[in-house]
Amino acid sequence: MQQLSLKTPISEKISKIISVVLIFLVPIFFLPITSEFYSFNKLTLIVIATIILLVLWGIKTIKGERLEIIKSPVDKSLLALLAILILSTIFSISKTDSIFGQQGRWLGLGAFAVMMIYFYLSTPSFKDQSTIKTAIYLLLLSATISSLISILSYYKIFISSSPFYRFQNFSLTGSIKDAVLLAVIATIASIAMNMHEKSNFLKISLFLVTLINFFFISIIGSFLGWSLLIVGFVSLLFFTKSSDLSRNKALLLAQTIGIAVPILALIFIPTTRKVIVDENYIGEITLPVKESWAIATSTIRDYPLLATGPGTFHLNFSRFKPLSLNNTIYWANTFDKPFNEVFNALSTIGIIGTAVGIIFCVKALSFAKKSKDVEDNTGLIAVSSVLVTIIIISFALNHATILSTFLMFSFLSILIGSHLATDSANSKLVKPVLLEVTSLTSISSAEDQTVVTGSYTKYFLAIPAFLIAGYLGYTSFRTYAGEYYMRKSLNAIANNDLTNSYNYQVLALRYNPNRDTYYDSFSKINMTVAVALASKNPDEITDKDRQDIQTFISQALQNSKIATENIGPLNVSNWVTRAQLYQNLINVAQNAFEWSVSSYNTAIQLDPINPQLRLNLGGVYFTAGDYLSAANQFRQAIALKQDYANARYNFALALVAMGELEQAKNELEITKLLLPEDSEDRKLVEQEIETISSSIKATEEKTEKPTVEELTGITEEQQQQQEPLTDVTKNETEIGPEVLPQTQQQPAEEKTESDATQE
Repeated sequence: MQQLSLKTPISEKISKIISVVLIFLVPIFFLPITSEFYSFNKLTLIVIATIILLVLWGIKTIKGERLEIIKSPVDKSLLALLAILILSTIFSISKTDSIFGQQGRWLGLGAFAVMMIYFYLSTPSFKDQSTIKTAIYLLLLSATISSLISILSYYKIFISSSPFYRFQNFSLTGSIKDAVLLAVIATIASIAMNMHEKSNFLKISLFLVTLINFFFISIIGSFLGWSLLIVGFVSLLFFTKSSDLSRNKALLLAQTIGIAVPILALIFIPTTRKVIVDENYIGEITLPVKESWAIATSTIRDYPLLATGPGTFHLNFSRFKPLSLNNTIYWANTFDKPFNEVFNALSTIGIIGTAVGIIFCVKALSFAKKSKDVEDNTGLIAVSSVLVTIIIISFALNHATILSTFLMFSFLSILIGSHLATDSANSKLVKPVLLEVTSLTSISSAEDQTVVTGSYTKYFLAIPAFLIAGYLGYTSFRTYAGEYYMRKSLNAIANNDLTNSYNYQVLALRYNPNRDTYYDSFSKINMTVAVALASKNPDEITDKDRQDIQTFISQALQNSKIATENIGPLNVSNWVTRAQLYQNLINVAQNAFEWSVSSYNTAIQLDPINPQLRLNLGGVYFTAGDYLSAANQFRQAIALKQDYANARYNFALALVAMGELEQAKNELEITKLLLPEDSEDRKLVEQEIETISSSIKATEEKTEKPTVEELTGITEEQQQQQEPLTDVTKNETEIGPEVLPQTQQQPAEEKTESDATQE
């Protein structure tokens, strides 16, 4: 018995240490050894902690120790939300993205389920006031470190010479919006904690936390930051007892007015603003509300109940984005998240999932509101209620991330634990559920010869915990290895080391063969190697080189087909890569032109309002000598975006090829007006105009130039938004037939049924 009682607190201490340390580490943890540094490694950290807690749960079960789960008002809605995510994943249009999250975002069913398991296993660790206070203070420290690093980056003071640190919007959170959210949480929580703190050292420290984080929010000046700051301050006044407010009136004035007024004065007074605020600072680009709403409503029109599955917004964006987006500065951007989590839920888990998610948020806010009536002299319930309110409201102003979702579960754990720490005996909102495994009796009849006693039951109940932990460990290892080797490959590409880049991508696919982005990238590296070999002097190309070129081309096509037909058929970028591969082979394979056109047409079907795709397809037609089809594609690109200078320029080239010189000159005149003055592109267009003018007969009547009004009012902003002009009628990476084996002038490729259908 002494041994048992000695080991029981050790397991509990380990659980507490894990829960508290994780709250500190997750916001600022990142590793530059994977293809995505931030969210992926934060999630990996959470997974490791969950695995350890599951193993501890299994060990405690076997040893007959007390197991504890705490019931709360959010349980039913939380389980319902998990069930909806599972159902939506079953019917998802991309199950890999729905389970593991989209590449770079990672918030899918798997991440949500892991954090939910972590939530129930870690919540019992927050039953005492010291643990809760330690967790909150460590969170404040973590947030302040994040804000300090972001402030330094804002003023271009970088903590390292490595390229990925040297960005003005660099943040340890991986997102400047997450950094602002964290700063708001730290600002409000430090004010709340200061009202109940007696230590002068901690009071001064909390004052500095408020100062640093509020200054960061002020210089960023985002709508998200100011909105959440107002929500946090109002909720702080609401949840804090009037007696506490009266007693700490002077402190509140010192922390709010004493900090806010001077900083806001520096920010808004023109003289000091020029010094403190960088007007050229570029924050995080967000899809506007109008376009987010259009994509969400279009998605639920076609998939009303469960939508397209978690983590699939990037697929819906290309298919359902409105034409109005082409009139904004974001026309060339690809967004994988909408304006906020409400639009994301509508687009990915449908009307049912959104309704359940809203019910969960309402339950969480109601739980916080009811907590106000609980007698609490420590202020922990009030602080945790404020934190829950801020994080829930943030989902209406920003999309969910790995960090914000983790903070939501952590704040709920702290709120639940605060109830038990202050009024465990009389708490009506939360109830501990104790499982005494040693008290279980036989689960079979006395007459049965095989009697399963309590000791066997302990092992039986421990098996699920070990199985889940083992599965998480195995899956996480393979996923992490894939990301690790993909990062190694990208580093090798940056160093022009094609050999190692190729080998690392082979390893990445070996560990994780379920990512379409891996196959897409591998097909590109194969074609890059083939082009590099084919670029040699023809006299230096050996028979082995020709065989290698043939092999690399074949591998490029095979991997591209896997990406487009098996794993990611709705991903536009996969089809664009496939189209470009065939485009490079037009001089090698007899039907490469048809395959390239077919692939571009599929990409256009998946992204119908993208003018760049029609521009690229027009380039394929032009190189084949079909100038009429090329001009038609360029004209369609112009119809989708009237101020698209690149499309007008190539349209003019197609018109020249067809002999329509006057119309071509008019298009070039419009193109010139769309380009910035004194730019190289504008000089190029002026030269083209002079060349065409010299070709027109002197006796021919000059076509009247379009007026400024007819050009729909081209602005300086439109001029600055233009991408560099590219002559898509030329393909510099085509591979000629002379570099392939003489016995086989085109790459062998077996046609599948889907290939024949597309052709």
